[in-house]
Amino acid sequence: PVLTTKSGETVDVLLSALSERNAEGEVVRSISVLIDVTERRRVEAERLDTQFLLRAMTEGATDGIFVKDLEGRYRMFNASCAGLHRVDAEAVIGKDDTAVFPADLARSIMADDRKALATRETVTVEESVEIDGEWRVFRTTKGPCEDADGRLVGLIGVTRDITEQKRTEDELREARDELEKRVAERTADLARVNESLRQEIDERGRAEE
Repeated sequence: PVLTTKSGETVDVLLSALSERNAEGEVVRSISVLIDVTERRRVEAERLDTQFLLRAMTEGATDGIFVKDLEGRYRMFNASCAGLHRVDAEAVIGKDDTAVFPADLARSIMADDRKALATRETVTVEESVEIDGEWRVFRTTKGPCEDADGRLVGLIGVTRDITEQKRTEDELREARDELEKRVAERTADLARVNESLRQEIDERGRAEE
């Protein structure tokens, strides 16, 4: 219930009552205790608001976001992460990377996780994964997750599909290499032409002598 104090302030209270009965079962005395739980309710409301905002942010993000515990089990796996890897987010919760990736890659990822946890450093890695018969490249940044007291409780990460970016970079690199090759060939051709002209001029000069 909610009570109003003499100062006009409203407080949330928890009511606890104890009744004492006689031999006939009649109530002869009762004791009531009121506990002010206003602060606890406020903290709980703020925590729920924070959880709601965090969930809204993670579920609305286009990047994949995940949280793992110290044993490498997924505690959070947002919708974008599930979509990127073609898995059911709910089915992944409580399981490790073998529920998402091939065994060899899963072991490699878990080894990287252990290093990040041991050093408490944020790392960025690129991983190639075959999904639906096509190789996709993911760039993942992950680091330690701590509680309010600074204690290490797990790992948090953000992952993004950079396949198209890598493809574009490869195409640009190939185009640049091809351009450099053609420039080198053209430069060599010009050098040969210049050398031929020089020799021709020299021969004409000798002939005129």
